[in-house]
Amino acid sequence: MCELTAGYTKPLCASFGGTKSVIAYNTENLNTYTLSAGGESLSVLTLNSGKQGWKISPDMASIDFTETATRSRETNSIFFASTCAITLKDDTVETRTLVNLISKGFVTIVQEKENGINLVYGLSNGMVVDTSSITTGMNYEDLNGVVISLVGKETAIAPSVDDTIALSLLTPAI
Repeated sequence: MCELTAGYTKPLCASFGGTKSVIAYNTENLNTYTLSAGGESLSVLTLNSGKQGWKISPDMASIDFTETATRSRETNSIFFASTCAITLKDDTVETRTLVNLISKGFVTIVQEKENGINLVYGLSNGMVVDTSSITTGMNYEDLNGVVISLVGKETAIAPSVDDTIALSLLTPAI
């Protein structure tokens, strides 16, 4: 049974959005993870020996996430679709190489939100690049860079993970 266990009360302080950065790793490099009883947070997240995640830290207001719960009454099923758009405002060889590599595989993304919450997208199934648009623009003020658009689908909402676990992904696993 899916019994409601809590309601919602408006916070006393204003909230704010935005993403500080993301940590990306190849989904096949996942070693172990442990979800809380309700599935809302991770207490363990480790990668295979010698593998690590990579931090992507673009300019402010350059990463956008959306997670949509989709329920079907006809089939009594639910899934959570996630999208991520990362705008990188340059066209260096390193950026083009990142686009090339991230476009070819399945990646798991840890979103480091501006409000201090970290969420893990594509934990089980990974996310894939829908499109990577490299553009030079026509005018001086146009984007000269890339927009990487990732999509994913999971059977559960993206769980949270604390800073210690998220940052440990940046060091090669032993």
